[in-house]
Order: sequence, then structure tokens, then C-alpha cells
Amino acid sequence: MIVPPALFGHELAGTVVQAGKAVTDLLPGTAWWRSTPRPAGTVTSVSAARRIFANDLLFNNGAYAEFIRIPARIVAKNTLHVPDHVPLEHAALTEPLACAVHGFEDSHPRTGDMVAVIGRRPAGVDILACAALAGCENYRYR
Repeated sequence: MIVPPALFGHELAGTVVQAGKAVTDLLPGTAWWRSTPRPAGTVTSVSAARRIFANDLLFNNGAYAEFIRIPARIVAKNTLHVPDHVPLEHAALTEPLACAVHGFEDSHPRTGDMVAVIGRRPAGVDILACAALAGCENYRYR
């Protein structure tokens, strides 16, 4: 994965300052969101996804920096426009929230279930929000 010394942060959104010659839809001034690194190829099965993800993962950290250069492959496959009404701070949290929703749904909760979350990190807070929205009214956060 990442070998120190390295830049920190992978959840990000921003405004394009300068775009490469091949970039046609992210012009300077465009608000964008970059999802996590993904495989470059088309995936047709879960086993293929695991194989491609393991062999073709491209990290691009640096969300804590004032500026970041995004590789062409990530621009092409992993950036989306941010609507004008969505603050960049909210757009940047899309991926961690999606992970929390996915993890919560994988636990197959039912209305009224008690949910225990260990840890006070953002993912724990997001999971508790999912629990509340799902009707898990007896949840505890410690």
C-alpha cells in the first residue's frame, strides 16, 4: 500500500485549477469529487474484480494538501461533477458514508434491533446514523 514518507488523505473533493490536454469535461473552475482507487478494466465477475483490484490498484493520496495532481486514469474513471448545491466538504465524505451504509446493510438489521458500535471515528458515527434511519431505536454509542 502506502510507503512512508507519503501524503495523507484519500477522501477529497475540490475545484479544478488546471486540467491536462486530454481532459475535456473537468475544466478549470469545475467542482469535482474523486472516489477511491478502482481497477482500470471492465469487471465481469466478483472473482475478476478481486483479481483486478489486487493487481491494478492505483493510490492517489494527498487530500490534506492545498493542491493535488490526479492521474489520468483516475480522472477518466473515478471523478464526478459536484452539483452546485453540494458543499465540497459534503462531497468528500460520500465514499466513507457509502462504506458505512454498505457495512450496516451487510449486517441485515431489522427495525428495533440494538446496534453496538465500538469506536468514535467517522465511520462509527455514520453507522449510527444508518441505524437511526433504519429504525434501530435502542442503539448505544460509547
